[in-house]
Amino acid sequence: MHINIFSKKSRFVLIALFIIELVILFGVDTGKLQFLSDSFDNTEPNIGRDIGDFKKIETIDDIDFSKSLRVNLGIEGMYPSIYSNLIAYYVSEEVKIKDYNNDLDKIDLILAYYNLTDNTETVLDLSGFNPSLFSDVVAFQSFYTDLSANTRMFDFEITSLEQVPTYIRYYNITSQVVYNTYEFGMYPHMVDSKIVFSTPEMWAGYDLNQDGDIDDNVIQYYDIVLRRTINTGIEGNVPKLYKNLIYFQTNEAYLGYDIDGDAFFDGVINAKYNMSSREILPIIGPIPNRYFHIFVYFINESSVGLDYNVDGDIDDFVILYYDAYNSYSFVVGVGMLPSIDDFRIVYNVYEAAINMDLNDDGDFDDFMIYMYPVPVIWPYQIEQINISLAGNVYIAKDDIV
Repeated sequence: MHINIFSKKSRFVLIALFIIELVILFGVDTGKLQFLSDSFDNTEPNIGRDIGDFKKIETIDDIDFSKSLRVNLGIEGMYPSIYSNLIAYYVSEEVKIKDYNNDLDKIDLILAYYNLTDNTETVLDLSGFNPSLFSDVVAFQSFYTDLSANTRMFDFEITSLEQVPTYIRYYNITSQVVYNTYEFGMYPHMVDSKIVFSTPEMWAGYDLNQDGDIDDNVIQYYDIVLRRTINTGIEGNVPKLYKNLIYFQTNEAYLGYDIDGDAFFDGVINAKYNMSSREILPIIGPIPNRYFHIFVYFINESSVGLDYNVDGDIDDFVILYYDAYNSYSFVVGVGMLPSIDDFRIVYNVYEAAINMDLNDDGDFDDFMIYMYPVPVIWPYQIEQINISLAGNVYIAKDDIV
């Protein structure tokens, strides 16, 4: 890349991108959620409002699943996304000490994937970040200077990292071919043939939601089979796709809900959009990653005032798991940015957050990838579980409103 803003080491770029992600995801203070409107969807887990009602439990045969099954894969990388036996993520060239994209430096963010079948890592010669994997296709963001086609000069000054325009691209692992959507966007999430993302109108130069300005971020999705983009016209960020639902974050004024009950409409709120009915419903709590009836979240302890990992503070980001079919919930552990497929969760652990050098390189500065194979517990087994001093496994008393 040849933008002055990225002249520093890419490790700092990687961390800065991650901080931006956290600012966006945690703009909503879930600790202030105190009421539920009748028009809210009543099939979503009530994570955020009644999260204090979680009970500690002892697992079957005294096995603490949450501690015994977490696996450090030994991979340094960010934003892991799992599908079947593949995990996509991004890493800095500085970490690998190699110029993968042949631009005569070692400061770029590069895509990679790990095969769980043969435990091999493949680092691609593609500059990009925030990957989303489905089948053998990886959707990702790419800075506009990484593309030789369809680039243009922008009529606004780039003064910070989040203002740098990015394109949505995708890579087929099997054919080893990269494709350009030629759409500006960020935070892509792919399911089946659709890539959902958020487009800042300023990048596109268009009023995508037709409200008379180009100040908004608007959700769009790209169909890789039809090779066309559908503009939902919805103002929102960090979209997550599940079947015909798009989960996203927006603002209170846009939906007309005072989620924190402060008599103002200046906060943020999470919602979901049904692409079939075109209905939007606010939801309580964080934006989920879904696998059928399984919901996976990450949350900041300080936003709800609870010490989930029982370490004496409320400073951690933790991974929450919820089984909507069995009404079974627990805390996976300290971590962030989870992805789930085939009852396996992958997520990031920052070494400094747990004071451990997870890759034995002499520092606590790395983001490592962990995997958690989800224990399948059937309803009749839950009846055998006794309330006890279980550490950090939880069951919810009232998860569905």
